[in-house]
Amino acid sequence: GLPACPYVMTGGTDARFYQEICDACIRFSPVVYGPEQMKGMHGLNENIDTFSLPGAVDFYKQLALSGDALSGYQLYELYSEGKGVPKDEHEAAKWQELAQHNLAAKAKRAQAKAAKEEEIRKYGENGPTLEDLFHESGALIERGAKEKLASFIVIGAGGMAGGSLLGVGLATRDANNGLGLTVAGGVIMYACGVAAVILNIVGNVHIKKGGELMRRVQIKGNGISVSF
Repeated sequence: GLPACPYVMTGGTDARFYQEICDACIRFSPVVYGPEQMKGMHGLNENIDTFSLPGAVDFYKQLALSGDALSGYQLYELYSEGKGVPKDEHEAAKWQELAQHNLAAKAKRAQAKAAKEEEIRKYGENGPTLEDLFHESGALIERGAKEKLASFIVIGAGGMAGGSLLGVGLATRDANNGLGLTVAGGVIMYACGVAAVILNIVGNVHIKKGGELMRRVQIKGNGISVSF
């Protein structure tokens, strides 16, 4: 029956190891500790005065509005359960939606950052040159074309081999041998069909990537620029 509120740990715990991977760290607790609370720190009757909770809620609101996802989820829990604030499902849903939006935005930023780091790793700080893009896009398109060609070869060869075994099996008078050849022919045709479909899909992916890479070269007036 006691009210509870999540807050940020300020001590020297394992949380300090998250600094390497966290975009932001809050190194204080957004509540006011009175003398009695300080006496109970890590001791008997450790508690937080309920009068300090509204201030913590306001702090988390500002943090959530600035783009922090965790604060939004904390507010969602507080309003859902009425901890430190009046219980309000509508308000809880609002902060949950904002938290989801902030989390998606953070994931998008992380993805863009990873893509940029990969770009620097491949091409250096100045990014790819036109020669780099043409070479890489051409290689991708060529690879995709070869994979699509291979898919036709596989389906053709598999169809011929499997069809031949299937025909021989059906024509064989010996029931056991005929059944074995028929099954083998069907298996070969099926396996080659699956392999051909996979090769064709992979080929299309590489051709698409090559085309997208080429579209990054933007011709503006008399100048050529590379978009990131």
